[in-house]
Amino acid sequence: MAKRKFRIESLGTEDRRVIQQLTQYDPEALDEIEKTGKLPQRLANKFSDDPNGLTGLNNILSKLPSAKDAFQKFIDQGTGKEADLTDDELRDRIEAFKGLGGNTGTLDHNKIQSTVFNKLKAMEVPDDNGRLVDISNAIANLTEQLGHYPSPQEFEPIIKKFDLPVTGTRNTNVDYALRNFTNDQQTFNDFQLGLDKGNFSTFKDEDVSESVKRIQDILDTRAAEAGKEATERSFLAETPTELAGGRRRFLAEREPEIERFLVERAGPRALENLNVRGLAEGPDLASELAAEAGRQQVGLEDTLRTLEAEDEAFYAEAAFRLHTARLEQSEADFRSSVAAEREGVRTGQFRRFESAEKDTQRQFELALLRREAGRNLSEKQSELEIGKSGSRDELISGLTSDIATSTAQIVAGKIVYGGGNKKQPSPSFKEIG
Repeated sequence: MAKRKFRIESLGTEDRRVIQQLTQYDPEALDEIEKTGKLPQRLANKFSDDPNGLTGLNNILSKLPSAKDAFQKFIDQGTGKEADLTDDELRDRIEAFKGLGGNTGTLDHNKIQSTVFNKLKAMEVPDDNGRLVDISNAIANLTEQLGHYPSPQEFEPIIKKFDLPVTGTRNTNVDYALRNFTNDQQTFNDFQLGLDKGNFSTFKDEDVSESVKRIQDILDTRAAEAGKEATERSFLAETPTELAGGRRRFLAEREPEIERFLVERAGPRALENLNVRGLAEGPDLASELAAEAGRQQVGLEDTLRTLEAEDEAFYAEAAFRLHTARLEQSEADFRSSVAAEREGVRTGQFRRFESAEKDTQRQFELALLRREAGRNLSEKQSELEIGKSGSRDELISGLTSDIATSTAQIVAGKIVYGGGNKKQPSPSFKEIG
């Protein structure tokens, strides 16, 4: 994110618009103007053919407040409202507080003067009657006025002023030495780099650590809450999909079991019963198996509805626990809680599937037993009515025997369809479909 331009933003709307247009000539112009309050020399050179435009720009820049005043104005606008500020506004507020405790954006005359003085002596500019102090002060003043280190052309007035000694006679040695100093590219580069880095700026020694910490705590709390909210939202969005996928897999695994049940269990029993009645070669076998398949499908759908309701109840409880934990736990602890709940949801569904699978298989067997018992009862009653059975006691004895036989057969071939040592013969499906 680009750093806020506190000083430039203090300008009026139209003045700010004009200054912002300078970026089309120099992308770094606003950064330097914000720092120095002056038009960069390279931009001033671009407007050398437009003196009125240059004057207009300088007039606008003269309205810029000091960095300290701009920081303080921005801080005052948000005082008492920090909880309502956006994260970006809070970060800008931290920057403003740090600005109050650091670089004010104002050049330090004494730092410039002493550095120039030492450089003049190092380059052996004659100290004619102690004039180096005056020369260095004049250069410091010019640098403050320009907002940048002077170019050789901008140095010319100083050279003309100080190449004359006290006696009034031109000192060519001073003139020559000064020109060497002002034309030295390395000196220009060093000074300008120091200005850009703020080495010649004044600093305000103010402890703003408490204010910065207060705002940073707000940002940290918001970031933690945002992280917990995103984690919770992910759980709420993804878990139902995962549970639904698990139920689809459960259904896909159960359907082949129904088919095996029909082929290995229900089919042979139906064929046996139809044989007794002499109907095995007719269409009744197909009808019997279709009806049995329909009953098994209905039973499986009922099981799936029950599983879905149990999944939803388990998911709702987990979501409630997480929402409560979100209010009480740190972000790291909350992430651990979400991971545990995810695992708990998966494990819980797996256990429910195991239970449902056993219940489904048991229901298959019990339904088959009930239907055979019912069929046997109907047949015995019919025999009794037409006089084929000797007495009611014989009827009861026969039913008891049939039920015992059916139960024994079911138990013998229970659950693992076709899994015994001796498989019942599969029915012929020539008449089916």
